Amino acid sequence: MSVPPLDPNLRDWIETIAWLAAIVGGGLAFIKYISVERHHQTQRQEEIEQRRLEFRWRQADAAKKLIDGLLADSQAWTALRMLDSWSQTFEIEPGRPVVITPDQWITALRFATDTAAPEVDTLVRESFDRLFFHMAMLEHHVGTGLVHFEDVSFPLSYYVAIMRGDRAVYQGYLKRYNLDRAQRFLNRFDEWTKGAAGAADSNAR
Repeated sequence: MSVPPLDPNLRDWIETIAWLAAIVGGGLAFIKYISVERHHQTQRQEEIEQRRLEFRWRQADAAKKLIDGLLADSQAWTALRMLDSWSQTFEIEPGRPVVITPDQWITALRFATDTAAPEVDTLVRESFDRLFFHMAMLEHHVGTGLVHFEDVSFPLSYYVAIMRGDRAVYQGYLKRYNLDRAQRFLNRFDEWTKGAAGAADSNAR
């Protein structure tokens, strides 16, 4: 029994429907592909942003630990106390207090040598050496991108503004003992390079 041939119009109609179905199916597949890709792209962007935030948090936390370490260092803290006072009592050793004035510690730094020095001068130098050591470490971490400068500039910016009044003394000391990193760290502060309103001048103390 022979099958009668399809009507040419019906055949064309079936082919058209099949062609349209293929186009619609392809379009839907493409739309789904775009949707999935956008979803994956959004996920990747969110993951990148999350990693960025986590890294930034670690940077801020590392900066805080560096500053905490500086403030916990009794010798560095002694230097900061000197900067923030007209005169204060310090201990040469337990039970041996001594009053040190700004003129005394500025003179100790200005005329520092490698020879034996009076006890007060030694205390001043050892205290500022520790402060400059921490500044050098901060410069290393900032320079390598491990921390951001803005995260370690406080509260040091306050003391740097005070140091600005005797900048030549500190620069001479840093140059004399090749404390280049500490100098580079100070150079990051506007309070150091441009001066600052309210910066103390040793001549006015």
